[in-house]
Amino acid sequence: VNGGTMYVTSKPCNICRKLMKQAGISKVIYLDDEGKMQSYMIE
Repeated sequence: VNGGTMYVTSKPCNICRKLMKQAGISKVIYLDDEGKMQSYMIE
């Protein structure tokens, strides 16, 4: 999954972010509290 993008329904918690990083996910796309799409890179 190296370099993969993960789509989730809400902003991941710190534990989930660490697991995503270990799995090789590099970008997360999620919906914020207002239902707007947001994204960030995992470093």
